Amino acid sequence: MSTLPVVAAVDGSDDSLRALDWAVDAARRRAAPLRVAHVRQYAHWVQPEVLAAGPADPQDDSVLDQV
Repeated sequence: MSTLPVVAAVDGSDDSLRALDWAVDAARRRAAPLRVAHVRQYAHWVQPEVLAAGPADPQDDSVLDQV
């Protein structure tokens, strides 16, 4: 079995949470590390590489609460 990590990207959608469930199971079966990437969509981009809205407050993150 591979010891490469199993990776799942989670944005809070039902599909991403199902993918996370699959990834957890796959990592357990393979005795592999699990890496979860929390992805977010920012509301507004003004120009390349400039984030207009600023990063969200990690204390107020419903996706982290779900995961």
